[in-house]
Amino acid sequence: MTDDLLHLLTAAVDGELSPAEQRRVQQVLVESAEARSLLARFQSDSIRLKNVPLSMPPVNLAGRVMARLPHSIVAGEPVHRNRSHSRAAFAIAASLFLALGGGVAWLMDRPQAGVEPNPGHPMAQGQPNNLNDVLPRKATPIPVPPLADGSHVARVTPPAIVADVPANIDEIPPPRLKPSPPLDVLTAPLAPLPPIERMIVRIPLLIAIADLEREDARQRLADELDQDGAVRIDLFAKDAGRGAEHFQSAAKSAGLSLVTDAGAADRIKKKHASSYLVYCESLTAAEIRDLFARISADDAKATQRIFSSIHVTPALPIDQKDLKDVLGTDPGLWKRPVAVPRPAAVPKPLSAGTGDQLTKSLTGKPGDKTAILLSFTPAAVRTNPAVSKELKEFLARRGERKASAVPVLIVIRQH
Repeated sequence: MTDDLLHLLTAAVDGELSPAEQRRVQQVLVESAEARSLLARFQSDSIRLKNVPLSMPPVNLAGRVMARLPHSIVAGEPVHRNRSHSRAAFAIAASLFLALGGGVAWLMDRPQAGVEPNPGHPMAQGQPNNLNDVLPRKATPIPVPPLADGSHVARVTPPAIVADVPANIDEIPPPRLKPSPPLDVLTAPLAPLPPIERMIVRIPLLIAIADLEREDARQRLADELDQDGAVRIDLFAKDAGRGAEHFQSAAKSAGLSLVTDAGAADRIKKKHASSYLVYCESLTAAEIRDLFARISADDAKATQRIFSSIHVTPALPIDQKDLKDVLGTDPGLWKRPVAVPRPAAVPKPLSAGTGDQLTKSLTGKPGDKTAILLSFTPAAVRTNPAVSKELKEFLARRGERKASAVPVLIVIRQH
């Protein structure tokens, strides 16, 4: 119960509510059992207070008060308003207030001649006329301020005053009020809330190239590569052209046959600003990890580091679309090989397949560790897949993808 609601309930007992306040009180009484109990208590206290008998003060009360006032105040002399006089006047006023309050309490305690008590009051039933019968209050310690010299006066705690409330007072039932309309009539219907769905969000892996010299960083990279069917790795370099040259050297040392498109090779040689795409689908997660570990080792030997970090994320459909635009065909990033039983070998004439064998001897064995390096962005500098001899060579050597291989798009870009 807030102070505002308590004020409204007391005003309701006194009949001082406005129409708006009456509606609010009715709503509170309908919803709160505590408010109905408090209102009944206030109404009972009001009835009991009206039944207190009136008492007349003594005839000489005014003369006794005037006799205790200073002579200057009684005679009407001017008073010098300094600090000491103000304190004295305040002390006198406080004494008079206490004396007046004690006199009233004393008068209400003793029965007056000629005044017939109210039959409903406890005094009419032979009980003492005590204020505790009407207005019960709690006993609290009386605080005593310290004296001016720093000493203290012992705190005096008066004995607890127990309210002597008659046990036969009937409890007033709560008022009969018109029930308020249901809340759903006054407000718009609420739409059902959708069920809470649990979503697992993966944070992309970001590793500095220099950290790949440590075993724990290499293991984190291998674990990330094992989670998805295809990944994209952004390799950030201070210069994308020099980064492509260092990647070619590291790939050769790692035993990866990297085919570089003629247009991309020309841009790398002329140091044109661009980013480059390396696509490989013949390395396992461990072999990709070892490739970047070699890149980190070679970068550490350089006089000035070229690479800064790698950013590993799962491949997305937009990556598949970009790869299709660059290669001219859809390599099927998430396509897995299906084991098909091979038929029994049938002898063929010597002349059969001579052209295919010659092509394989010139281009290499299908299924080797191969990759292709192409210009990536801007899109205007990409080589047309239909006229790229190097791209055709890479597609011819693809062969069947191994089940353990992880397709990877490596974008060498300048940060």
